[in-house]
Amino acid sequence: MLSHPSIFLRLIAFAAITGATQENSDTTASTVMATHLANAQRCPVLPKPMCSDDNCQGSIFVCATQFVCSNQNPFIASDGQSVILAGCRCCPLPIQVWCHDHHCAAPEGTRICVAESLEGCSCMTGKDRLAAVEAAAAEEDYVWRSDDSVELDLEPSSDEEGGTVTTATSFG
Repeated sequence: MLSHPSIFLRLIAFAAITGATQENSDTTASTVMATHLANAQRCPVLPKPMCSDDNCQGSIFVCATQFVCSNQNPFIASDGQSVILAGCRCCPLPIQVWCHDHHCAAPEGTRICVAESLEGCSCMTGKDRLAAVEAAAAEEDYVWRSDDSVELDLEPSSDEEGGTVTTATSFG
Protein backbone atom coordinates (compact mmCIF):
# COMPACT_ATOMS: atom_id res chain seq x y z
CA MET A 1 0.00 0.00 0.00
CA LEU A 2 1.30 3.45 -0.91
CA SER A 3 1.58 5.77 2.01
CA HIS A 4 2.69 8.97 0.38
CA PRO A 5 0.13 10.84 -1.86
CA SER A 6 2.80 12.28 -4.20
CA ILE A 7 4.01 8.81 -5.20
CA PHE A 8 0.42 7.80 -5.93
CA LEU A 9 -0.12 10.92 -8.12
CA ARG A 10 3.13 10.24 -10.01
CA LEU A 11 1.96 6.72 -10.81
CA ILE A 12 -1.37 8.03 -12.12
CA ALA A 13 0.40 10.65 -14.29
CA PHE A 14 2.82 8.01 -15.64
CA ALA A 15 -0.09 5.73 -16.57
CA ALA A 16 -1.90 8.59 -18.35
CA ILE A 17 1.22 9.59 -20.32
CA THR A 18 1.93 5.99 -21.29
CA GLY A 19 -1.67 5.53 -22.51
CA ALA A 20 -1.61 8.76 -24.54
CA THR A 21 1.74 7.84 -26.10
CA GLN A 22 0.37 4.42 -27.08
CA GLU A 23 -2.79 6.01 -28.62
CA ASN A 24 -0.68 8.55 -30.56
CA SER A 25 1.58 5.73 -31.75
CA ASP A 26 -1.44 3.78 -33.01
CA THR A 27 -2.70 6.83 -34.95
CA THR A 28 0.73 7.41 -36.49
CA ALA A 29 1.00 3.74 -37.43
CA SER A 30 -2.40 3.77 -39.16
CA THR A 31 -1.42 6.93 -41.08
CA VAL A 32 1.85 5.36 -42.20
CA MET A 33 0.04 2.17 -43.31
CA ALA A 34 -2.65 4.08 -45.23
CA THR A 35 -2.10 4.40 -48.98
CA HIS A 36 -1.75 7.96 -50.29
CA LEU A 37 -3.77 7.53 -53.48
CA ALA A 38 -2.07 10.51 -55.17
CA ASN A 39 1.38 8.97 -54.61
CA ALA A 40 0.15 5.60 -55.87
CA GLN A 41 -1.48 7.35 -58.87
CA ARG A 42 -4.80 5.72 -57.97
CA CYS A 43 -6.95 8.79 -57.25
CA PRO A 44 -10.71 8.39 -57.76
CA VAL A 45 -11.65 9.46 -61.29
CA LEU A 46 -15.38 8.84 -61.78
CA PRO A 47 -16.79 10.20 -59.69
CA LYS A 48 -14.06 12.43 -58.35
CA PRO A 49 -14.43 13.36 -54.68
CA MET A 50 -16.14 16.67 -54.01
CA CYS A 51 -13.77 19.33 -52.67
CA SER A 52 -16.04 19.90 -49.67
CA ASP A 53 -16.14 16.20 -48.65
CA ASP A 54 -14.77 15.46 -45.18
CA ASN A 55 -12.17 13.07 -46.64
CA CYS A 56 -11.00 15.67 -49.15
CA GLN A 57 -11.33 19.18 -47.70
CA GLY A 58 -9.79 20.74 -50.79
CA SER A 59 -9.99 24.32 -51.92
CA ILE A 60 -12.86 25.34 -54.20
CA PHE A 61 -11.34 28.77 -54.78
CA VAL A 62 -8.88 29.80 -57.48
CA CYS A 63 -5.47 29.40 -55.88
CA ALA A 64 -2.32 27.28 -56.10
CA THR A 65 -4.13 24.25 -54.63
CA GLN A 66 -7.34 24.67 -56.62
CA PHE A 67 -9.31 21.41 -56.73
CA VAL A 68 -6.76 19.36 -54.76
CA CYS A 69 -7.62 17.41 -51.60
CA SER A 70 -5.69 18.42 -48.49
CA ASN A 71 -7.03 16.11 -45.74
CA GLN A 72 -4.24 13.82 -44.45
CA ASN A 73 -6.54 11.68 -42.25
CA PRO A 74 -6.88 8.06 -43.41
CA PHE A 75 -10.29 6.50 -43.97
CA ILE A 76 -11.53 3.11 -45.09
CA ALA A 77 -12.40 3.01 -48.81
CA SER A 78 -15.18 0.86 -50.29
CA ASP A 79 -12.65 -1.92 -50.97
CA GLY A 80 -11.72 -2.00 -47.26
CA GLN A 81 -8.29 -0.43 -47.74
CA SER A 82 -7.09 2.48 -45.56
CA VAL A 83 -6.47 5.42 -47.91
CA ILE A 84 -5.67 9.14 -47.89
CA LEU A 85 -6.98 11.50 -50.60
CA ALA A 86 -4.47 14.35 -50.01
CA GLY A 87 -3.03 15.45 -53.34
CA CYS A 88 -5.84 13.98 -55.45
CA ARG A 89 -7.81 16.21 -57.80
CA CYS A 90 -11.36 16.90 -56.66
CA CYS A 91 -14.48 18.52 -58.09
CA PRO A 92 -16.12 21.74 -56.97
CA LEU A 93 -19.87 21.81 -56.44
CA PRO A 94 -21.61 21.29 -59.81
CA ILE A 95 -23.46 24.60 -59.46
CA GLN A 96 -20.11 26.44 -59.56
CA VAL A 97 -19.06 25.01 -62.94
CA TRP A 98 -20.81 25.75 -66.23
CA CYS A 99 -20.33 23.28 -69.08
CA HIS A 100 -19.48 26.09 -71.54
CA ASP A 101 -16.62 27.27 -69.28
CA HIS A 102 -13.24 26.68 -70.96
CA HIS A 103 -12.04 25.00 -67.73
CA CYS A 104 -14.74 22.39 -68.27
CA ALA A 105 -15.27 22.24 -72.06
CA ALA A 106 -18.00 19.61 -71.86
CA PRO A 107 -19.41 18.47 -75.21
CA GLU A 108 -22.81 19.90 -76.13
CA GLY A 109 -25.61 18.37 -74.08
CA THR A 110 -23.37 16.50 -71.65
CA ARG A 111 -22.76 17.17 -67.97
CA ILE A 112 -19.21 15.81 -67.61
CA CYS A 113 -16.18 18.09 -67.99
CA VAL A 114 -13.47 16.99 -70.41
CA ALA A 115 -10.88 19.76 -69.98
CA GLU A 116 -7.91 18.50 -67.97
CA SER A 117 -8.34 20.83 -65.00
CA LEU A 118 -11.88 19.55 -64.29
CA GLU A 119 -11.92 16.27 -66.22
CA GLY A 120 -14.56 13.92 -64.83
CA CYS A 121 -16.36 16.63 -62.85
CA SER A 122 -20.03 17.33 -63.34
CA CYS A 123 -21.15 20.69 -64.71
CA MET A 124 -24.39 22.52 -65.50
CA THR A 125 -25.69 22.86 -69.06
CA GLY A 126 -27.69 25.81 -70.34
CA LYS A 127 -30.90 23.82 -69.71
CA ASP A 128 -29.74 23.12 -66.15
CA ARG A 129 -29.14 26.83 -65.60
CA LEU A 130 -32.58 27.75 -67.03
CA ALA A 131 -34.25 25.16 -64.78
CA ALA A 132 -32.41 26.61 -61.76
CA VAL A 133 -33.55 30.15 -62.64
CA GLU A 134 -37.15 28.95 -63.11
CA ALA A 135 -37.05 27.13 -59.76
CA ALA A 136 -35.70 30.23 -58.02
CA ALA A 137 -38.40 32.35 -59.69
CA ALA A 138 -41.09 29.92 -58.53
CA GLU A 139 -39.83 30.18 -54.95
CA GLU A 140 -40.11 33.99 -55.14
CA ASP A 141 -43.61 33.83 -56.69
CA TYR A 142 -42.49 35.35 -60.00
CA VAL A 143 -44.71 34.64 -62.99
CA TRP A 144 -42.71 32.91 -65.74
CA ARG A 145 -44.15 33.74 -69.18
CA SER A 146 -44.00 31.57 -72.28
CA ASP A 147 -41.76 34.15 -74.05
CA ASP A 148 -38.98 33.53 -71.45
CA SER A 149 -39.71 36.73 -69.56
CA VAL A 150 -40.59 37.08 -65.91
CA GLU A 151 -43.39 39.24 -64.57
CA LEU A 152 -42.37 40.98 -61.36
CA ASP A 153 -44.71 42.66 -58.90
CA LEU A 154 -42.72 45.47 -57.29
CA GLU A 155 -44.06 46.92 -54.05
CA PRO A 156 -43.78 50.73 -53.81
CA SER A 157 -41.65 52.23 -51.07
CA SER A 158 -43.29 54.19 -48.24
CA ASP A 159 -42.74 57.59 -49.95
CA GLU A 160 -44.39 56.49 -53.22
CA GLU A 161 -48.09 56.66 -53.86
CA GLY A 162 -50.18 54.26 -55.81
CA GLY A 163 -50.46 50.52 -56.12
CA THR A 164 -48.20 47.71 -57.19
CA VAL A 165 -46.01 48.25 -60.25
CA THR A 166 -45.80 45.36 -62.70
CA THR A 167 -42.90 44.99 -65.11
CA ALA A 168 -41.67 42.29 -67.45
CA THR A 169 -38.01 41.32 -67.76
CA SER A 170 -36.73 39.11 -70.55
CA PHE A 171 -33.94 36.57 -70.08
CA GLY A 172 -33.74 35.64 -73.77
